[in-house]
Amino acid sequence: MYDSINVKRNNKDAKTGDFTNSDSPLIPSRSVEVIMFNTDAGASIINLPAGINGKNYVIKNVGSSTNDVTINPNGAENLFGVNTGFALADSETVNIYYSTTNGWW
Repeated sequence: MYDSINVKRNNKDAKTGDFTNSDSPLIPSRSVEVIMFNTDAGASIINLPAGINGKNYVIKNVGSSTNDVTINPNGAENLFGVNTGFALADSETVNIYYSTTNGWW
């Protein structure tokens, strides 16, 4: 498990991270904006960090083996109006945005 992972490329914080199920469960850092998850070796989990108003992530399942990426909200926060995980199937992409009023949308 990687806690608050910081992706580095060429000694710079990258805005895009490429991950596999060996990185699961993943808690992405706030500096990452795009998360590309290859689930070909197995289903994966992303546990969102505590939300900060205005933060967004673009998450894409780049796998092709029918394994999902499950995205879980932090603690009592909501994701799409409920406090439960959201499954992202192969080739699906979701753009989520955090609002202190509504949670992750």
